[in-house]
Amino acid sequence: MSQFIVPAGSAVTLGFQADPIACQTSLAYVVQDYAGVEEASGNAKCRSGNTVELSVKLHRGYHEIRYPALNSTFGVIALDQVNEPVGAFFGIDAAFSYLELAADKRAQFVGQLKRLGIVSVRDRISWNELQPDQEAWNGSGRHQFDDLRKLYARQGIKVLDVLQGLPVDPPGYFPSSDASVSMISQVATRWGAVWNGVEVANEPDHNRVYDKLTVSEQDVYQRQYADYASLASRGIKDVAPTVPIVGGAFAFALSGDKMDSSRFADGVAAAGLTRSVDAISFHTYVDPRTLHRDIGSYREWLRRSGAPDMPLWITEAGWPWKRGPGRPPLDQDQASALQIAGKAVVAYGMGIERYYPFVYPYYEEKEKNFGMTGKERTPLRSLAAYEQAAKTLSGSRAISSVGHLFEDGVGALFKTPNGAVLVIYQNASRSTHPWLRVPFPVTKCEGIDGRDLKVVDDRVPLSDGLVYIWISDADISKASEMLERTR
Repeated sequence: MSQFIVPAGSAVTLGFQADPIACQTSLAYVVQDYAGVEEASGNAKCRSGNTVELSVKLHRGYHEIRYPALNSTFGVIALDQVNEPVGAFFGIDAAFSYLELAADKRAQFVGQLKRLGIVSVRDRISWNELQPDQEAWNGSGRHQFDDLRKLYARQGIKVLDVLQGLPVDPPGYFPSSDASVSMISQVATRWGAVWNGVEVANEPDHNRVYDKLTVSEQDVYQRQYADYASLASRGIKDVAPTVPIVGGAFAFALSGDKMDSSRFADGVAAAGLTRSVDAISFHTYVDPRTLHRDIGSYREWLRRSGAPDMPLWITEAGWPWKRGPGRPPLDQDQASALQIAGKAVVAYGMGIERYYPFVYPYYEEKEKNFGMTGKERTPLRSLAAYEQAAKTLSGSRAISSVGHLFEDGVGALFKTPNGAVLVIYQNASRSTHPWLRVPFPVTKCEGIDGRDLKVVDDRVPLSDGLVYIWISDADISKASEMLERTR
């Protein structure tokens, strides 16, 4: 699987295992780019052992290799440099503990992450499956928690683990004594070295218990959650003092929407949550402009709660497609890519500390599909778009705050190790604003996946919905003024 992350501009040979009958004839293939435009076509070579070999040289960006007669499609990401680490902000919610149980496929997935340069993943541990008295720690069990974390460690990948469920059956909603969470120190001893964070619960404000409680019962629940977070924090810090403890993850924003976490957030803050954790996390499945609003609402809540400088982490940020196919249709694939990468840009520009898009493997949830790779485990457009954001913005600082453009767009200006870049996001207005005129020279323009785009008469194409406009340092002030005028 890792072969589908390739160096741009270099000749590579991709290998596929095919049905014996298919290999009796030549296999026609088509290579398409991010926009679905054909780049190349021909016939692949069949070798011994029913192996199909395809030699390609791909420019930077996303590509799809299609075998029409077999109805098979594979995604490929071409990078200027593979195995180049990106910044710690750019994590991925891998969820391999539950969504990829085969050890060999896990190893190959982690190989993909290594070639992409991803150094942080989010994963999950269930309390009721841990058995510290057994040497394997369920390493040979169905979810193989221990083996997976050893794999992460060998590849230099840190893990934000979510402690799901409860360590014991408490008399209330959460454990309420040191004895009830005594196992957490053993967990931290076992895995603390690979952790770069621990969320003590997942969406405690939205689950089968909390959603059915009365108002008075919710008040008790909130206090018990804050106490549990404090107990878990002390147990982990005793063994792994540098591991951040993360409160949350809140399921919703604090902006007065129909689904809103404000009451829960105020309750746990009053019960002392912000005094026992190092960061607050929340989840977002909205568009980038709405995320801009929601980050502001969380910052205001932290200010009211007496913790204005506490870091914010976004530990799930997704955009699904309609359930059914192993790979989404072009328009839905592009929509997922635009929203995931656009939110990464907004979050980075607004000072969010960590960002984990949901989710790396193919995943079916009710009527929706999520995934940054297809069911066959090769890249989708969302992975390429996210990788472009990570490669571009790693090591950069925001020069200008996020500014609004048109009726549904945002932009931000960054100073990177490679120069200044203006990142523009547009959604529905692409139909009415297919381009943007910029009042300064453009040294380079890149699409959402990193491919080169042409700028004609100072007009930057917005067809991808997300565009990277590289400018000289001398024009930084002009770009800042453009954003300020459109706030």
